[in-house]
Parts: sequence; C-alpha cells; structure tokens
Amino acid sequence: MQIVASYLLSTPKLSSSNLAERLAALDKLFEQWLIKKGANIPLEKEGFFKSKTKADDTGIYRVDIHESGEKSAREYSLEEKSRSGLNFTTRMAVLKTTDCVTLYATLAVSNPEDVVVQAFADAKCPEVIREAIGLFNDWRYLDNVLPTSVTFVDSSEKVQMLVARLRGGDSRKLPVVVVSDLDGEEVWPGIAKQMAYDLTAAAEVYHIDEDASSELTNAIGKINSCYLGAIRIYWPIRGNEGFPRSTVWTASRLLPEEESKDLEYSLRFRSQLRNRVLSAMSVSIQEPSEIASIKQEKMEERIASLEERAADYDAALALVEELRKENEGLKEQLESAKKKNVSLTYQLQYATDGSDLADSRIASASNDDSNPPQPGEVRFYKKISEAGDHDKFRIVNDCDHKKWQSSKPADKARKGIIRHEGRDDWKSMQHCARCTGPGMWRVQW
Repeated sequence: MQIVASYLLSTPKLSSSNLAERLAALDKLFEQWLIKKGANIPLEKEGFFKSKTKADDTGIYRVDIHESGEKSAREYSLEEKSRSGLNFTTRMAVLKTTDCVTLYATLAVSNPEDVVVQAFADAKCPEVIREAIGLFNDWRYLDNVLPTSVTFVDSSEKVQMLVARLRGGDSRKLPVVVVSDLDGEEVWPGIAKQMAYDLTAAAEVYHIDEDASSELTNAIGKINSCYLGAIRIYWPIRGNEGFPRSTVWTASRLLPEEESKDLEYSLRFRSQLRNRVLSAMSVSIQEPSEIASIKQEKMEERIASLEERAADYDAALALVEELRKENEGLKEQLESAKKKNVSLTYQLQYATDGSDLADSRIASASNDDSNPPQPGEVRFYKKISEAGDHDKFRIVNDCDHKKWQSSKPADKARKGIIRHEGRDDWKSMQHCARCTGPGMWRVQW
C-alpha cells in the first residue's frame, strides 16, 4: 500500500462547547459520507457495502473509536476499487486533545494482484475533505490559515503582500501557485479557480494581472517572476535558501498548437500539477503522534485493569490471545504491503513523471455477474490463494465427502466469497472437514 495524498487540518484553541460542536459536526459528516457510499444504517464497527456509484463493486468500511482521559481519536476508513482495478483506501482520523481538534486524512492505493501493472493512480482531494473545510472557516495547516479560494493580485499593495508571502521562510508551510495573465486573461480561462479547487488544503493559489506581474518582476527579478501567461509554483523555503525554489510553465509550453486541444491540455496540466503537489504532501505530512499515544494509553489501561484483577486468569489469557492475534494480523498486513509496494513504486513513478493519461489504460473492475447465484442454488467454492484480509476462490464441483461443518469463525473465507459474488445473502455456508489443502466450502443461496 502506498500513500498518494495526505491532509492535516487543525483548529486554534477552542472552548469546551466549541470542541463538542466541532466533533459532533465531523462525526455526522463522516457517517453521512459512509452512508452515501452505500453503507447500511446503523453503521457497525466494520461492514461491507454495495457501492451506489459503481453498482458492480463491493467495498469495506471501518469505524474505530479510541479514548483516553480527555483525549480521543475517531477513525473512519473506506476501501473501494478504482476504474483501473486498483484498491483505493480513504482514511479520516479526528483527534481531540484538551483544547484542539485535528483532522488527519490519507488517500492510499494498492494493487490487489501480484503482477506489475501499468495503471495511473490519479490522486484527487476527496470531496468529504472539502465538505469538512466548508463546515468551519478557522482550519489551519500548522500555523498557516488554509485558503479557500483564489487570491487576486491587482495592486502594488497586493504585490508586496505576495512578495512577503513568497519570502515567508519558516512561517510559510504550503506551496504557492501563481497564475499570470496574457493579453488580459489567463492562458486557459478559469484555470486559477480550477487549480484552487484541485489543491484544496494543499497550496495557496494567486492570480496576478499584467501590471502586477511587472511590479513582481521588479521586486524579485525576472528569473524568479511570473508573467505573460506563465504558471509558476513556489515551494516553501528550506534551510538557508534566500528565495524559494520554483518551477515555471510558460504559455508557449502550456498551449497546444491546435486550439481545439485546449481542454485536453488544460486537464492534463491540472492532473500533473495536482499529483506533483499531493505527492509532496504525502511524504511531508505524518500522522499526529497523539493518535498512536491514545491507542497505547488505552491498551495500557486495559492491561493495568487486568493486573488489578489478577485472580481473573481467564480474562488475562483472553487479552493475551487478543494481543497475539492483533500482532499476527499486523505482520500479515506488513508483508502484504511490502509486496504491493514493489509494483506501486513503478506506477507512482509513472504518475510523477507526468506521463499522459490515456483512456485506453482505464478499465472498469467488476464482478462476473453473467451467472449470479439463484435462490435455492448450492455452489461449491475451492480456495486458490490468500489476498490480505480475504481468501480468493473458484467455483468447482461437489467433493462428495458429505462432511460439512459450520463456518462461523471463517472471516477471511466469508469476505472472499462476498468479494467473489458481490453479495452476502446466502442461507448457509459450510466447510468440508475431509478436504485437505486450501479447503472447500458449500454455500446455499
């Protein structure tokens, strides 16, 4: 699994009533987000959903709540398939401390197969992030107020403010994108507003007119300026840099030879710039350490509680077994992530290099519903491999052993059959006690 975008939003210090209001609003937003995706009401800790946007796809969601004293962390995650067949996982973590709320979000991609495939992982800001920002107007990234729209620069005063922002040093944490005019308009009409939408919570976007561009050139020098329809990104200053590093795209480089291709070129440029910025965010933003601390404190509280009740030997053994299973599960996830990272490294490099996004590479991933199970039908499934938290199956004939047993604890097999058929409305599911090897399952629909 590879993180392709990260977001970190925090509030200034809040009163206890404002803290409660913020948490309630975010909880409601994220619950509605899962429900819109197809999750059933009421939400459970973990569940499957039939995607409302992709009728042939089954996804997984999970909700976890961790509390320790006055601090808490609520996590919402959703895994679904992209059009190219990759698994996309969106995770939201809401951290509450004594007087502050922090929202940490990641978008991760993984390849469910072991083969190296050429698929473009086009990262985009999840709509739920924009909705969270729209709920309140005081979100910040560290000590930087998050902009919600384009800043227009059309006067000497605003030019000086932009120059001061570019030279902000340690005080500026986010990239700045400047869009200049050519003959009184942007190289593509509306491109500044579109990029501000693409780069929500990830960059500051400015639109500068031609007179202001001349003043900017006088202030910072022609080699660092932005004019004649160019678009330039200025990265935050690092170390002893006197002026921020930047990359410029001139109008001649941006515009196609044929005007009919303007839309195609503008969409491609937006994708390239968006993925460049979000890739930088994914390696620059780390999960707040308080989230792991709350989980650790909660586990220590559970252990301490058992130690106080040392006579309850059975409860102690159950906790030890639970911790052992959690540890084994984490090991399996780590090994799976290492294998998938090998193929994703190539895919993400392909995206970072700015390669063209061709429609021919996008293929829908769907279940084979040409022969769905019929009511009363009995099907036999043979396990062929494992894939993370679920098994993979193929449909076979009856093994004729007549030794079928209950399958209630078989969580990975249950998830695998759900993924294979895209449904979970069977009447019974049994495992053959005689079959050796990967195992045989009998499901009556």
